Amino acid sequence: MSNIAWICLTILVVLILAAAGWAAWALWQAAQKKQTAEDAAAQSKNDTTTLAVEQNMAQAQATAPADDADVVDRLNKGNF
Repeated sequence: MSNIAWICLTILVVLILAAAGWAAWALWQAAQKKQTAEDAAAQSKNDTTTLAVEQNMAQAQATAPADDADVVDRLNKGNF
């Protein structure tokens, strides 16, 4: 092969490798974006669940504040 053919082949190989690298990078970025969205959704669900539990606990405490004293007493007696 002539020098021009080798140069063209080298340029072609470099372009193919660059395109493959770009495609791999684009796929990796898409996967990262999807994972970030999934993590945010899971965190939001956990926050919502935590808030609901805290509100239920506060409501139960407001409804029957003597329950805490009863629980502490039972714990102290060892018969919980």
